[in-house]
Amino acid sequence: MKRELPMIITFVFGMFMIIQYFIPHPIVNSLATALQGWAIIVIAFSYVLGSANILRISGEQVYRRQRD
Repeated sequence: MKRELPMIITFVFGMFMIIQYFIPHPIVNSLATALQGWAIIVIAFSYVLGSANILRISGEQVYRRQRD
């Protein structure tokens, strides 16, 4: 389930963006705009968490003076 849920969410969002491109309806466009806004927020948080994780792992290796 760890892999399936993110794949399903990605598929649904991707299909919605494709539908939004081919069906220029005001309701679909407003939903697509809202989803894009949420996607930007999620991406920003993932950048912060990813950077913190890399710094934590690299910091531990530097502290222990490990190679690579």
